[in-house]
Amino acid sequence: MTVLDSPASPSVNASAKNKIRVVPFARNALLMLLWLWLYRAVFDYLAIIFTREDFRTNQLALVGVIVLFAIQFRREQARPQLDASPQPNLVPLMFVIGGSLGYLLVERFLDINTISASLFGLASYGLLGLWMNSQHWRAGLPAALLVIGVLPFGEHMQTFIGYPMRILTASLVRDGLASAGVASIGVDTILILENGVSQVDLPCSGVKSLWTGALFLLAATWVERRPLTARWFVVALAFAIILFATNLARVATLVVVGQVLGSQLAAEMLHVPLGVLGFVAGCATAVVLLRWLQPNNTWTQNDADERRKKENPPPSAFIRPPHILFCARNDVPRAGIPVHTATANWVDAIAARVEFSG
Repeated sequence: MTVLDSPASPSVNASAKNKIRVVPFARNALLMLLWLWLYRAVFDYLAIIFTREDFRTNQLALVGVIVLFAIQFRREQARPQLDASPQPNLVPLMFVIGGSLGYLLVERFLDINTISASLFGLASYGLLGLWMNSQHWRAGLPAALLVIGVLPFGEHMQTFIGYPMRILTASLVRDGLASAGVASIGVDTILILENGVSQVDLPCSGVKSLWTGALFLLAATWVERRPLTARWFVVALAFAIILFATNLARVATLVVVGQVLGSQLAAEMLHVPLGVLGFVAGCATAVVLLRWLQPNNTWTQNDADERRKKENPPPSAFIRPPHILFCARNDVPRAGIPVHTATANWVDAIAARVEFSG
């Protein structure tokens, strides 16, 4: 009786493959730990940002980003292959080197923690790009910027450009009311009125709306799968102008209601709804403008591949042992039948069983 050699067990092959991948994974994990150790100074600052009550808005933004990541990662398949060797991708490598050098310069000369943490985030995303496909890495860049954006940029904007923007807004409102025939109202009066009715500092109104709007735009860009091109920056600029215009209309309405009509209580009641409605209208306009851009080719190709796999599923590559036994029992070489003929029949029978089981 002729005994046919059976192929190696799939579980044995998988076990050997997993053992081989342990070495590069351990090497990459060691590299990641070394990377975090080199940037250990920035973690004290991050601990302050994401634990103190003063930065509650940033903490809520981080929770929203984590939820968005969980939803997107279930839909996407682009993840770093940390069980493989790093690849010399040029742009991610430039992020690693440029971000690291910028971090050292900022720590040496400026000592601004927010900028240092931002450069750490950019350099870290560049490091992940050494284990990712370059197209997938570029498509995930808005997500990396979204994570960096939860840092307290809104407070810095309020400090450095908040007062100049408020002066500009008050001046425009004063000129607009004067051209409409309303009695002359000074800039100081408008600023005092706005401070009086703005008892709640909303992230979606005033200067902070630019920071919150930037987070929304990055999140929408990632979800809508739009690349960061020159047209995207045009959309970002238009979105910033829209947010400024809605804030201008909010201040003008508050001045008319509170100063011209003399209803301070009504102005206080309108402050929050006007800020929220203006921000929502600006975000809706930004989504419409984003859809004017062409989607990312990488995600479009991935969607096409997924649809193709669902419409034409491949035949199952797993052959159940009873099928092999059945084929072997009926097609073993017997007297009067050449060995090569019996072997060919055995292979054809296995193929038929695989197609039937798929």
